[in-house]
Amino acid sequence: MIDKIIKNQTILKNLYYEKLDKLRETFDFNNPTPTFEEMQKYASNLQEEIKKHFSLQEKLKNQINPQVDKIILENMLVKEMLIRMSQKIIDGAKNQDINIFSFFDDFEEILRAYLLKEEGLFLQELNMATNENEKEKIKTILS
Repeated sequence: MIDKIIKNQTILKNLYYEKLDKLRETFDFNNPTPTFEEMQKYASNLQEEIKKHFSLQEKLKNQINPQVDKIILENMLVKEMLIRMSQKIIDGAKNQDINIFSFFDDFEEILRAYLLKEEGLFLQELNMATNENEKEKIKTILS
């Protein structure tokens, strides 16, 4: 039913986990500018992927039923939080703030928790909130 959302989630996970580890491993205190420039680009890309990811869910808003709308609105709160946090990472990288790496940990925790929820609870909630016709409508909207 939400294969497209899960597929996009894989892109988001790969972008986040692979790049963040690389940035941490390659940081050079003697020459931090390249790492901060890379971090700024990376956080901008991540922010765009977050927007794309949640836009898939936004397509369902006001299309199925009030229970689905409630589920989607809860996820939009997470979207706003992740967008704001990614913007803080972009700003910290522009200012070459070394403390931004610790902020990444908070961002990672929220993103990881959300992605885990989406893989299990989100699908379960959608299944419980929809009938067969509504599930078909979701597939159509997301295709």
